[in-house]
Amino acid sequence: MLINKSDFIEKQKIARRAEILILLVYLGLMFGGIILAGAFVRASPNERSNSIWFPLATVGIVIILSVLAIWFSRFKAKRFGLACPSCSKPLIGLHAQIAIASNNCCHCGGRVFKDAS
Repeated sequence: MLINKSDFIEKQKIARRAEILILLVYLGLMFGGIILAGAFVRASPNERSNSIWFPLATVGIVIILSVLAIWFSRFKAKRFGLACPSCSKPLIGLHAQIAIASNNCCHCGGRVFKDAS
């Protein structure tokens, strides 16, 4: 189903605001988790175990949050209606700008918008 270009641009702005909110939550969870891991390691009486658990916890937190960030980036196109109506590939970032400029999907060449305005 083709949409208006102005509606697409508005959806893109809403998705961008959600992306910024998710980034702030991501950073808060990452730094909060690292601080908690550091506090847990300091509270541990065994000094030998401290040297391995903090880096492992930090890497684990970063990996889990990175997987969630990648999942959100793929989910975002469907959730906010930023996918090509022909091929269903995401029109985000540079792909969205190309679609806005040309009125066509950069993946399949199909028409994306109802009107040229």
